[in-house]
Amino acid sequence: MSEDTEKKGTARELLNTYRQGAYALALHLVFDDDIAYECTARAFVDALSLSRDDGEAFCIALFGNVVEACRESRAIPRPEEPSNDMAVTEKRYQFSLLRKALGGLDFEARAAVLLRDQLRLPYRLIARVLGTGEPDARARTFQARGQLREKITEALRHG
Repeated sequence: MSEDTEKKGTARELLNTYRQGAYALALHLVFDDDIAYECTARAFVDALSLSRDDGEAFCIALFGNVVEACRESRAIPRPEEPSNDMAVTEKRYQFSLLRKALGGLDFEARAAVLLRDQLRLPYRLIARVLGTGEPDARARTFQARGQLREKITEALRHG
């Protein structure tokens, strides 16, 4: 197998492994499909140019690039579209509560809680992605969870 073919295979494997997680992270950071796609694509290109051999290094580079691209995008959330289907409406309502609560967190807190709770990254990787120490990553995640809980509880009380 040629070196070029081997590189393409590795890139494809990395894309398949991290594609959904990277896009989901971007979508929950910027709340816009198109911008999330753009941020994810840019993050993959940059991460692939840095590291392909070490899965952990690629993961850190990719998610760090996603966070940075989303931070730079300054996206404005789109309003929810109405629906008549009760199950869809309930699911959209729950998602809109979560989206609103996530949107109320500062960017770093939102990134920390998404990296941990959605992508299930260990705190040591979250710390490297966010450029902080592991104790700070744990603290940010814990505080963000508490803030989310408060915001959702408040919305349910007044909703």
